[in-house]
Amino acid sequence: MDADILAAFDATISDGVDVLSLSIGGMPAEYFEDGIAIGSFHAVKNGITVVAVAGNYGPTPRTVSNVAPWIFTIGASIVDRVFTSYITLGNKKKIKVHILQYPSNIHRCTILLICDASISISRE
Repeated sequence: MDADILAAFDATISDGVDVLSLSIGGMPAEYFEDGIAIGSFHAVKNGITVVAVAGNYGPTPRTVSNVAPWIFTIGASIVDRVFTSYITLGNKKKIKVHILQYPSNIHRCTILLICDASISISRE
């Protein structure tokens, strides 16, 4: 696959484009083993701006692809879904909350909830 990617970069360079937009990516790799990093380096050296997607492998650590410093890497910064749950307070009052991840032990865990305008963060 890297041979095809590098051939596409060569064609792009010879065509003389100004901007190259990449909607492809894989798992992160070392720059010298990544066809996109290698090809985009040569494109940038030839005056082409390279823009690429950050990938769709998240949301776990080290899953962003196309991170070579000569690539403009673009990714979404919001979650398009909401998981609703309820927190039961000590006084038995239930509060509806929205969470980004749904831990497997959510029904068995105790969460410390502090809500007071007089609380401040220590800056020591």
